[in-house]
Amino acid sequence: MNKLWLWSQKTVILEFRFSVGMSQANPSKRDLLTIEQELLEVGLTKYEARALLTLFTQRDLSAEEISKQTGIPYPRVYDTMEDLEKKGLIEIIPGRPRRFMAIDPRTGFANLLKIKKEEFDREIKQLEEKLDQLVVSLNDLFLKYHTAISPEDLLQTFPGLGQAEQTTTKLILSAKREVLILTNVFLWYQHVSEALQTARESGVSIRVLMNAKAKEATETVKKLRKLGIEARNLESRTLLARGTLKDNDELLFVIWASDQDHQKRVYRPHYTQNPGLIEIFRNNFEFLWAQSK
Repeated sequence: MNKLWLWSQKTVILEFRFSVGMSQANPSKRDLLTIEQELLEVGLTKYEARALLTLFTQRDLSAEEISKQTGIPYPRVYDTMEDLEKKGLIEIIPGRPRRFMAIDPRTGFANLLKIKKEEFDREIKQLEEKLDQLVVSLNDLFLKYHTAISPEDLLQTFPGLGQAEQTTTKLILSAKREVLILTNVFLWYQHVSEALQTARESGVSIRVLMNAKAKEATETVKKLRKLGIEARNLESRTLLARGTLKDNDELLFVIWASDQDHQKRVYRPHYTQNPGLIEIFRNNFEFLWAQSK
């Protein structure tokens, strides 16, 4: 349960105790002790609880009178009274000497509850700020030991395109549902043609995005469509990221880049099972697919 809610319920009970116990002409010592304990439970100090109870049985008292009736050391009375006033439970009557008078329980406890709410709000705000700081301080540490992915876990690199084509063939042959191929003119079709045919005969859905209108791709497109593979045209767009995705769980891709003279060079191919990288590739494929014909 909410701490503030529990605290507010105590003040309601305490208000009831006062209305019953203090309405008696001579409240019993047991009643006073019970109420004093409940005052302590709602956050009053022992001196505050004792002084407040005494003020409820008198119209108003001086510091000296309070000290004599409660046993609170005289030098502590004024501090105690000022604290009770800050909590909205008593009034200080100006004069020499100053006198002190209790506020009626309903109003006093409403004041106290309001003050406590404000204190709790400040505490919560401070706690939120501290927790935010801790998140910043501990997040990197947590990621390092719990969720960080090493480069070796994220990617497997291949020394050249030859091994990449062999791995691509294995991916196609192991597919159960779907193969997505993102390429340019698909010059390496002959290296995976048998695997593609086998996959199609097994009922695997295959989609290929390529520059289908390029002169060197015309025959490849015809062969793909003959196998029941859907190929869409990317027109003259040059793809710098190309690859093969199998069943949305394994991806082999190659990143192409151009130097200042615009001479193409290829980075080493990479293989991954990382869901994040796979999602990026698939989202890009589906976006280009939707724009293609």
